[in-house]
Amino acid sequence: MGLGDRFPNHTTVWLLREALVTARAMEGLFAHFGADLKERGCFALGGQIIGASIVEAPRQRLPQEEKRQKDTQARWTVKRGRVEAKQGSALDSAETRLV
Repeated sequence: MGLGDRFPNHTTVWLLREALVTARAMEGLFAHFGADLKERGCFALGGQIIGASIVEAPRQRLPQEEKRQKDTQARWTVKRGRVEAKQGSALDSAETRLV
């Protein structure tokens, strides 16, 4: 399969899997598939279906005034009520309290 190829969605794959389990064909099918891979010099350990979409994120466009005011030396941030240190900086005990 190539990057431009169409793939079935989660529901289609799930329904196929359920049909194979009901028909008691899953183990035999995957044994045959595993033997075919091994014959070609590959092996499968197991896995899961993962879906992802890649989208372009909007670029941050700050006006010059905001760029001048931006704190580029900040050592910590508050995220969801928790203080988090930026990588490479250590917080002292006074900085770990929320104001």
